[in-house]
Amino acid sequence: MSEGDVGSVIVLHIDELESAIRHAQNAMDAHLGRAVAELLDDRRRAFGWEGKIGTELDSPIWLAPPEWRIANDEDDNFDLFVNLDRSFCLDGEPPSTWVGTFCGFAGSQLQLEITSDSLGRGAWKKLLRDEAKTMEQLRDMGFRCDPKDGLLAALVTIDRSELAKAFSEDDFEEALAPIVKTLDRIQSARKILDKLVSAIRKKS
Repeated sequence: MSEGDVGSVIVLHIDELESAIRHAQNAMDAHLGRAVAELLDDRRRAFGWEGKIGTELDSPIWLAPPEWRIANDEDDNFDLFVNLDRSFCLDGEPPSTWVGTFCGFAGSQLQLEITSDSLGRGAWKKLLRDEAKTMEQLRDMGFRCDPKDGLLAALVTIDRSELAKAFSEDDFEEALAPIVKTLDRIQSARKILDKLVSAIRKKS
């Protein structure tokens, strides 16, 4: 289909397209936010972790073991913490909706990123390069480790058909189970991640 033909189809269906985007940005994203917050907060309490887990996906959502808190800190700063985030689309822009992210639109993907309040961007990248053995251990556990971009994350893959079923039945536990499983994987990597915390504290 040519670019002109695509434009023609969009014009003919612009009412449906605009309505769908607005519904996804408002009602559907809000519903996802509440469901994700409930699941993450349940896991946070089970682990005995700290964190800030709101219901708006565009607001910071993070959690961490209390042992990772920066020494003598009173402002929720951590040497290492887990942050709910998303990768961009192939064109370098985020999807217009979080529903799009959850569905993997154009290469975007949900992820639990592991990062630090203690180190600046450059120092964090250097740490990931210097801790090559630790990075290799995390890769073996399925983590994405890219020192060049300063990325350390566990990717979350949501099944689109399960998510559609969740909206239809208003039950998100099964569709969002990969988020819980990914957080469990991070918890199972605690001993390895604790090595990063020790390395950070030596540099801080």
